[in-house]
Amino acid sequence: MQHLLPDFRIFYNHTVRPELIRLENERLQLLWWLGGFVFLSVGVIFVQLYFDIFPLTVVLLLPLVFYFSQCSHKIQRFKTDFKPRIVRHILSFLEDKTSGYQHLTYHPKRSISQKKFNQSKIFYADEVSFRGEDLLAGMVGELRFEGSELWVREPSSVRSGFKTIFRGVFFYADWGRPLYGEILVVPRANRQYLSRSIRNFVADDGEEVSNELRDLVFSEVFATFATSGTPVASLLSPEIRRAILQFRERAGNEIYLSFVGSTIYVGVGGSSGILEPSIFRSNVSYDFVLDYFDLICLFLGIIEDFDNNN
Repeated sequence: MQHLLPDFRIFYNHTVRPELIRLENERLQLLWWLGGFVFLSVGVIFVQLYFDIFPLTVVLLLPLVFYFSQCSHKIQRFKTDFKPRIVRHILSFLEDKTSGYQHLTYHPKRSISQKKFNQSKIFYADEVSFRGEDLLAGMVGELRFEGSELWVREPSSVRSGFKTIFRGVFFYADWGRPLYGEILVVPRANRQYLSRSIRNFVADDGEEVSNELRDLVFSEVFATFATSGTPVASLLSPEIRRAILQFRERAGNEIYLSFVGSTIYVGVGGSSGILEPSIFRSNVSYDFVLDYFDLICLFLGIIEDFDNNN
């Protein structure tokens, strides 16, 4: 997907940046609204301190509360509208530049199902709090895919409240016919937190097969498990491994991968909140948009490579 970057930079300058500038003007208007709220709040405090007339202060607070509710509504609407306007431009670019990408859609209030998340065998939990948003869906070649931001938690066994199992972006693609075995790829740095998942995978005829890849760089970062007879080097091709390592190095996010049944699963931890706008600083930035573009390209590139080679 690196070959798309020059074209995407041109597309950003001609299409995405003007949209960001329009949104920037809306953000600056929000700052004026917030400034007005601060000014009026100081005025109410001054009236109370100077006149010390409580009923008068209460009367002045009523329009101030209304003003604050209007500010909150405008800020929420800005944040809600921001991401869809940018994401749809990115999806339009990908459909135009890549013939194999079709029917790319974005649904800000939807997410993948908890059932699909559990079927990945990457994360294991008995009882979870499952939240998601920003569903991305479409076709890559013959493969249908979906992905969304997720926040998955379970009750903590050592303290009150919940502990996070996974927070990031989670994708899956359905190949439509059974794969040749099962594969589980987890970051070695997080292996201790996935002990239940690994035990369950090994109990289902899985074993560590990192040495079969003959890829010292990849195996130093990731532990790879597979069921007996799985063509690991074929399913987890050099192109896929290279894309994962390059994305991890650039973005600094941990990546999880599995092949189960007829489905490929990819989780990118710590990537939730990408393309979430700031109110107090400018969002007109190529790198700001590129992070989301890279994330989409990582997963779509994995699907495309798998589809081409299988």
